[in-house]
Amino acid sequence: MSYQISVLEVPTHGTSLKCVHSALKQQVTKFGEVISVHAIEDVQSQQPWDKLNKANLVMFVFEAKEQPYKQMKAFLQKIDETLFKNKMILPVIIGGTSAHVSIIEYSLKPLLANWKATSLIPTIYLMEESESYRYYCERKESKQEIELYIFEVLKKHIPITYYI
Repeated sequence: MSYQISVLEVPTHGTSLKCVHSALKQQVTKFGEVISVHAIEDVQSQQPWDKLNKANLVMFVFEAKEQPYKQMKAFLQKIDETLFKNKMILPVIIGGTSAHVSIIEYSLKPLLANWKATSLIPTIYLMEESESYRYYCERKESKQEIELYIFEVLKKHIPITYYI
């Protein structure tokens, strides 16, 4: 049995991170079928609830910046937490440094931990190493390096029982 994956995201606008964001979406297909991808600002108009009900793995994807984080947190505070009953939750934070993600982790984890989810998978961080380092999406080698890195991170965090 493979995962039925639903992705709720704050779209990435930074050009240096778009390749990381797209590589994440591509690599997650190795663990199951992505049955829906929705930007959180469009969720009310697109009504993804039937797809979310079918999913057994829900990913929340956003950049480690103040505005995307605030958008995701406001969205998570508004929705019915029982929607995620019997599902695995996988937060994915893209970009930033360890200082950014530790602040986000500190404030987001308690919110997600109170949900009725089957399992809260540890947050995946796809970080920049420092403020001066950027993912160079235009380099051909970078795409392969990023995809391999993301696959290895996902493999460590997503329980293997489903995707064998």
